[in-house]
Amino acid sequence: MMQIASNRVADVAAWYQKMLLDAYDVVEARIVVDWVLEEFTGRTRVHRFAHPEDRLSESEILKIHFAFKRIASGEPVQYVLHKAWFYGRPFYVDPAVLIPRRETEELVEWCLSVVQPGWRVLDIGSGSGCVGITLKLEQPLIDATLLDVSKAALSVSSRNGVQLGAGISLVESDILNRDSWSGHPGYNLIVSNPPYVRQSERKLMNGRVLNHEPALALFVSDADPLIYYRAIAAFAMESLLPGGVLFFEINEELPDQTVGLLTETGFEEVEVRNDMQNKPRMVMGVRR
Repeated sequence: MMQIASNRVADVAAWYQKMLLDAYDVVEARIVVDWVLEEFTGRTRVHRFAHPEDRLSESEILKIHFAFKRIASGEPVQYVLHKAWFYGRPFYVDPAVLIPRRETEELVEWCLSVVQPGWRVLDIGSGSGCVGITLKLEQPLIDATLLDVSKAALSVSSRNGVQLGAGISLVESDILNRDSWSGHPGYNLIVSNPPYVRQSERKLMNGRVLNHEPALALFVSDADPLIYYRAIAAFAMESLLPGGVLFFEINEELPDQTVGLLTETGFEEVEVRNDMQNKPRMVMGVRR
C-alpha cells in the first residue's frame, strides 16, 4: 500500500490496475478496477476523469486493498463483491453458486420469446436463480419455480428473489433421483443450465473457475456427459403439458448428441441455436 503514489483516486486506480496484470489482461484489469472502485467508493470511471484530484479516505483505501488482495490471489471479483450482473440486474452470488454468464442471458432471451402469461415455469439446477428470477421479472404473470439439489444454492436464490422483488417458489430435489419426481404439477416451460463440462475439459478452464466455483454445478464424467440431460428430459416428458417446451444450455462440443437424446426421449421440433460467438450453446424441444 505504501507504494501507491498518493491517495488520489486516479493513482489508486493505476496502482491496482498494474497489480492485476499478472492475472488479467489490460482491458479486464481496467474493468475490474472500475467495478471495485465504484462499489466501494461510489465513484464511476466518468467521475474519476471529471475529478482527477479527488482523493480517497483511509478507510476506503483499506477496503479496496483487501478486496484487491483477494482478487489478485485468483478469487473471482463477483465473489469478492457478492454481486454479478445478469440481464441488467445485480444478483447476489457466493461460492455456493456459479457466476452467471452472458451466454445464459441468450438462453433466457430465447425462453422469453415463447413464454406466455399464466404459464408454469420450472428452472432446474437454479443456482443463483438468475434464469428463473429473470423470467419472472420479465414476464410477471408466470408462475416460476426454482429447483436445486443444494440447500446453499436455494438460499442464494431465495435471497435474490427477495432483493429483486420476484415472487418465486423453491424446491429442494435431486433431479437424478427418480423417486423424488412425484407431485410436480404440469409445466408449460422447463429450462435448465445443468452441469455439462467433461472432466477432460478441466485443463481448458481458467483457474478462477476451477479453484472457486462449485464443481457440483460444473462437471460431469466423460463416460456419461449427458447424465443430467437424460434425467431432465425424462422428467420433462412426464411433467410438461402437451405443447410444453424444454430449453437447455449445452456443451458446445455435444450438440448432436444432445439433439439425439431429446429426439429419442420423444421431443419434437428440436432446435439448436448458436450464441453470440457462433457456438452451439442452446437447444429447445417440444413435448407433443
